[in-house]
Amino acid sequence: MPDLNGRNARNQLDLRTHAVVAGLLHRNLTKFVLTCFRSSVFSWRMCIQTAGAINSVMSVQYPVSCNKVNSACNGGGISSTWTWYAQYGEMLDVDYPYTSGDTMVAGTCFSTTGKRKFYAASHEWLTSITDMMEEIYLNGPIQVGMDVYYDFFTYKSGVYSHVTGDLAGGHSYD
Repeated sequence: MPDLNGRNARNQLDLRTHAVVAGLLHRNLTKFVLTCFRSSVFSWRMCIQTAGAINSVMSVQYPVSCNKVNSACNGGGISSTWTWYAQYGEMLDVDYPYTSGDTMVAGTCFSTTGKRKFYAASHEWLTSITDMMEEIYLNGPIQVGMDVYYDFFTYKSGVYSHVTGDLAGGHSYD
């Protein structure tokens, strides 16, 4: 994809040299994996959009413990998570570290007064491949979801296409 009028922040940024990469590779989460994905997307986007000025891993524990409306401890929804990030912000992992471990317990939401927060400016549904490509090129990773039917669990390769079976739930990708 060509440079879009010089708007690509990644032209000046070598992500391999930033802490976000190392910090996100060492997550051992089970039940909270969807929240971890969203926090990692938030971390990458902040790093890219600030040309590396914000180069930190965002907290997984903060949305897991504090986002009760979105059921963050059970994955939550994509759109409602980003709405929550716009309204309540996200925190650095060093300020609100991951403590749930493998307990599957969300934990208690503690006061964030005086702690630095980062907010999602907005979010939107991208419906075309071209729009998704442009968003990734300009601002970094995106999060997408799809409906999964029971036949998803038995397909072997290629592009999944629903053939038979009831809706099993949703699946998220970063």
